Amino acid sequence: MQKWEYRIITFGPGGLMRAPLFDSGVKGKATDVGLSPADRCESLARYLNGLGEEGWELVSAAGLDAFVLKRPKL
Repeated sequence: MQKWEYRIITFGPGGLMRAPLFDSGVKGKATDVGLSPADRCESLARYLNGLGEEGWELVSAAGLDAFVLKRPKL
């Protein structure tokens, strides 16, 4: 049976100037990546495409606020 690693990405409250992105990473340590509201969609697309190149695939999305990704456990 295939074993999976999961990664959770969520946006926290950030007001008008900042939209923090919290990435649980593989070890569960959060990384805070700031995205400006003006280019949030483009920045998010670049970020998720980068994760896709690392073998992550999208499992679930709740709008543009939360994402669950998985990849085969290394």
